[in-house]
Amino acid sequence: MLHISDHLMEDDRFWQIIDQAGLVSPMTGGCLVFAKALMISADDGLLTRIVSNVNGGQTEHYGLMVDGTIYDANSSYRKPEEWISAFLEMESVSDRLLTFATGHDADSEIPDNAAAIKEMARLMDAYVHNEQRERDDDQPSPTA
Repeated sequence: MLHISDHLMEDDRFWQIIDQAGLVSPMTGGCLVFAKALMISADDGLLTRIVSNVNGGQTEHYGLMVDGTIYDANSSYRKPEEWISAFLEMESVSDRLLTFATGHDADSEIPDNAAAIKEMARLMDAYVHNEQRERDDDQPSPTA
């Protein structure tokens, strides 16, 4: 799944979706859209969150856990602690305590744009199918 993220970041259509939805990036404001699109594309997963002690438990960032691995637009992480540590470093957060949670936070101010989620999932699906075709092409024919 991480390869999909790498390809998306280089695709102008991906950035058009981000721009049209009024998001800054998939890591800044677009994390929930990215996570939900990935959930649709993977047809699996559990929304995960990094939550701070600000405002009684403010959601700072979303990801998606699939088979025990957490994915966001930046990378994949085997443990919640690794994900939080990477977030702390990437966002230069030092003024709050961060913890791990699961599920959607209905009180969160992080944008949740259904149209952008649908379009991004469609774009992710195109990359999944292309990668599958490439893997299939690398395999010997069963009739050869």
